[in-house]
Amino acid sequence: MAKTTGDEQVDGPLSAKSKARPSAAANILAAAAELFAERGFSGCSMQDIASNAKVSKANVFHHFGSKEKLYQAVLRSTIEESGIRLSSLVQDQSTAQARTQRVTAAHLQHLLNRREETHLLLRELFEANPLQRDAMMPMLDNNFGHIVKLIADGQQRGEFRSDVDAANVALLLVGGNVMFFLGAKILTDYLSHYALDDANVFSNDVANVLLNGLLKAPKSDN
Repeated sequence: MAKTTGDEQVDGPLSAKSKARPSAAANILAAAAELFAERGFSGCSMQDIASNAKVSKANVFHHFGSKEKLYQAVLRSTIEESGIRLSSLVQDQSTAQARTQRVTAAHLQHLLNRREETHLLLRELFEANPLQRDAMMPMLDNNFGHIVKLIADGQQRGEFRSDVDAANVALLLVGGNVMFFLGAKILTDYLSHYALDDANVFSNDVANVLLNGLLKAPKSDN
């Protein structure tokens, strides 16, 4: 029987090895995300996904039931993961400024870590059928709402200016990160005057401009 210490479960000598190995469902999700991002929904079969995951097609059906449900699970998993992280950061008790800096960095890192799923989400948002988009929007709205809440909280505390809409600031943060995700490699390769290859530098600059503006503080006459 498993022993528990705090929130961690200890299963004996094989515990560390088994925890390091992704579950069958997680492995299928990752394999499906890769193929869906590369070929689109109609461009790959359940057999293709099973082969990519190195499992049987029956195993894929066992976990997800159909290709449509698997596709939705891929999208849902990355949205939910991002939402959990954003919620944790927003509810932290540090200053709104510190939380904004961490949220900016964490959001961009999530996009980069879940690259295939992010490409799928963006495709669904801007190119796919309305039914798929409508199914995703409540979850995406919830995630976006965490960032809006963070900015509004800073305004209520008197840390941030109150003469700007919190949702507009949140959109600037998200939009800047999405643009980096989509275009940084291309801009770095083809625009020799720009170096957009460091996500940490980019997220720090975005947070800095959002928090402090671009104009230099006027010099004092004293």
